[in-house]
Amino acid sequence: MATFATPSRKLSAFSIGEDLGLHSAATGYDRNDITLDSAGKLWFVTNQGLAWVDPRRLVRNDLPPPVAIRSFTADERAVDVSGATVRLPAGTGRLSIAFTALSLTNPRANHFQYRLIGLDRRWSNADLQRVAYYSNLRPGHYTFEVVAANGDGVWNRRGASVSFEIAPFFYETWWFTVLVILSVVAIALSLLRWRTRSIAERVRNRVEARVEERERIARELHDTLLQGVQGLILRFQAVAEVIPSNTRARAMIEQVLERGDDVMVESRERVRNLRAAQPGDIEQRIAALGYDSVDLRVRGGTRPVCAPVVDELVAIVGQALSNVERHARAGNVVVELDHGALALDIFVRDDGIGIAPAIIAAGGRDGHFGLLGMRERAEQLGGRLLIESRPEGGTTIHVRVPARIAYRARSLWPWARRAKAIL
Repeated sequence: MATFATPSRKLSAFSIGEDLGLHSAATGYDRNDITLDSAGKLWFVTNQGLAWVDPRRLVRNDLPPPVAIRSFTADERAVDVSGATVRLPAGTGRLSIAFTALSLTNPRANHFQYRLIGLDRRWSNADLQRVAYYSNLRPGHYTFEVVAANGDGVWNRRGASVSFEIAPFFYETWWFTVLVILSVVAIALSLLRWRTRSIAERVRNRVEARVEERERIARELHDTLLQGVQGLILRFQAVAEVIPSNTRARAMIEQVLERGDDVMVESRERVRNLRAAQPGDIEQRIAALGYDSVDLRVRGGTRPVCAPVVDELVAIVGQALSNVERHARAGNVVVELDHGALALDIFVRDDGIGIAPAIIAAGGRDGHFGLLGMRERAEQLGGRLLIESRPEGGTTIHVRVPARIAYRARSLWPWARRAKAIL
């Protein structure tokens, strides 16, 4: 009891077995049949007679036990572990690794711990069963480590180890994963290319159909209405010749004839505008609108733009410049063209009085269809029109048309072409 009451004293536990002469269960004893004599010996009354042990003369084993790998089995087949790394085929499912430790005094008292580096985070204890089992390991590199302690708790921390590698199936390799990713990217790019070309084709067909309809209307106007009006003017001219020149009726007829000539000139100009796309690139067409005070700027070089797209964009710019001239009271007007890789952008900027937010929200002034027509033209091209304006801070009209629709070239983006070449 004095030993238990003294914290500085240490207790050593030991078991009585074959190493101390207790050879079988037939020499068992009851805890009430133990006594301590004056010499410090412990006496036991067993089934086979008296037995004693002197705790002061117990021999302690201070030698760490040597540890060894006894066998390595993969899917019921023995594997040679003499090499540096054991290489196992793909699909290896079940592994068993047997180990042992040498102890000449009491081998049954040995204690083991093992772990599999690459799978286990902690050591596992193994006392009775000296075999480690693993199944369904993923492909990769592993190292099995085992350490042991003798019956007196002396550890061999160096232990024994074996490294092995499970080969992957071809679909588990890194290059197969990269190939799949590249294939998915290639398919996605192909689908995107097909989709964008399909959309561009539909927009172009719609624009071309609109141009054909405009040409048909222009022919009808020229062959019917204009010819009829021209015939009426000639008839009025003949009537005017028979009326004396100094009469009020002659003066009224001549005024009507002059107005008729003006109407014919304006009508022919409108018919000419309805005809097919006029020659010249978009920069020349905008410059030909006749707004000499406008500063025309070009960024990103120049790229050929589809003729129907040029017609619509020139109409949008013309309407924007007309609005500036009539409403903005601007001192400076800039038209900027940006031939980008992804889109064709056109900006019309002025430093005028701006547009009221209510008018922008409503899509235009009551009874006026300029802004509405510009927006509709942009949407028919598959693009969009944005308006930014601040009171007394000027206005910016931004038209953006995707490259796949605006440009004549069939290509999308340079990086897409390079990716397709690589694949």
